[in-house]
Amino acid sequence: MLMFIGTLILLATTEKFVKKPKPSEPCPACNLNSPTLQTEKFCPNCGKLHLLPKIKLNKNALAKIASVAIVIIILLSIQAPVFALTEGPVEILVRTPSGLQPNTQIHPQPQIEGNNLRYVYRDTNFEKVSGEDASLVYPYGSTNTSKQTIWVALEIASTVGPLHRWETCLINYPISQGLQPKVTQLDLSDVQTHANPPIVGRYFAFQYRSTNQTQVVLYWYQSATFTVNGTSEQKQAKISLVMYPQSTADVPQAEKTLLAVAKASNNYWQPIKTWTTISLIISQNGLVLSTIAVSMLIVLLIFNVIFNRNQKSSLLKMYYKLPKQNQLLVTAVANAQKQGNPTTKGIATELEKLTNTQTDRESLKEQLQSAENEGLIEKTLVNREDRASFAWRNLLTTRNIFKRFN
Repeated sequence: MLMFIGTLILLATTEKFVKKPKPSEPCPACNLNSPTLQTEKFCPNCGKLHLLPKIKLNKNALAKIASVAIVIIILLSIQAPVFALTEGPVEILVRTPSGLQPNTQIHPQPQIEGNNLRYVYRDTNFEKVSGEDASLVYPYGSTNTSKQTIWVALEIASTVGPLHRWETCLINYPISQGLQPKVTQLDLSDVQTHANPPIVGRYFAFQYRSTNQTQVVLYWYQSATFTVNGTSEQKQAKISLVMYPQSTADVPQAEKTLLAVAKASNNYWQPIKTWTTISLIISQNGLVLSTIAVSMLIVLLIFNVIFNRNQKSSLLKMYYKLPKQNQLLVTAVANAQKQGNPTTKGIATELEKLTNTQTDRESLKEQLQSAENEGLIEKTLVNREDRASFAWRNLLTTRNIFKRFN
């Protein structure tokens, strides 16, 4: 409805404020019954196309078509989303009159042998501060008291903005505010938790300065499809695995434990899209490939500028070697193009102004064809009042031509 109303407003505004161009007068020479137009493709007076030209595919055209087809096939084969698309556990959230609530009967993580995953609480205070839809906490409890508890924090939001990084909240933000962080960083590194599609998690180990308590976190982001009351909703999720080692020396072992749980978690979330070999190469070598592409583009642009300059210089040298009559013809094409009437009739008018003599139209056609063969001018298809028309275009530097004859 909004698009329909907007279209009506746009049409009404255009009708009122934009002036329509006046239709040109009918061309007196543009008569389909004329024997001349029955053999020629376009009207020499106005340039209107009457006979459709036959399309001939040369080697260059076939090479371009093949190149475009190959590029399209490659683009269709590449699937490289920013986040790994996953199919999350069913009905993890339930919509109630008070908002989204966690389904305590469904867990977002797999059960691990010797550990029992259960729902503990929802951090509503943190949700209000961060703007997340849900912040849920689940521990892996074990009957073996010697095993440390692994805590799982699941944060869900409509966008990735509210899902802040751990190191940003605990270290980077206090420093940016001129405050001293309450924790000391022990480790900060990335690790791949899933091969295809590639999911990269981040280790963050730190120690609280006030209590000397050590904490190890392995977290990663995913774009997941959640089922809420039978309706699928696309959400952004941050999954954090947390352990509290006895000392800093136990950090490496805790990281190994969390990595094993993370790999099981990614399999549990069932990635529904796998990446092709090309996608994996692009994701792993994005910076190098981008640099190569930009460098090739710059080289091609420089080559194109040099080539065009040399080509115009060669044409200009050829132009100076031509007889004066041929130079006047090229100048007439440039003048007609400047006047907005680069048709055969328009060129004849400009040529008569330069030579002060009557121009033979049949002879002019042959001269224009000869100049086109020499590469000084070209015949191009243009849109004139929403109809296909032919026009002549000068390929030389117009400034040098006008400087020579004006």
